Amino acid sequence: TLSSITFSKPDHENFPALLLAYEVEGMGHGAPCVYNAANEWAVEKFLQGKIKYLEIYEKIRKSVCWWEKSGMVQMDFVNREPELAEVLAIEAAIRNHLETGVIK
Repeated sequence: TLSSITFSKPDHENFPALLLAYEVEGMGHGAPCVYNAANEWAVEKFLQGKIKYLEIYEKIRKSVCWWEKSGMVQMDFVNREPELAEVLAIEAAIRNHLETGVIK
């Protein structure tokens, strides 16, 4: 049985994706969907041996940066929850842009 649990302060220097996740959560406008889609795509590519482990964070970061600069960021998710179709459109766009090299 587990008798105790000890938590440590997150190490953002060694785990920058965690800090980015906190930042993205506060951004709204679909950014959490972008983060998740990029993360899923990058982990899949890593497991297939197509990218290196340390590239996972870079793919996520670049996807979020691309999203901020794109016209799609205008979707208003600040005052409402996104519809499923909108979430799926974001996921498809991010995966497509990663796959085709729009986001490098």
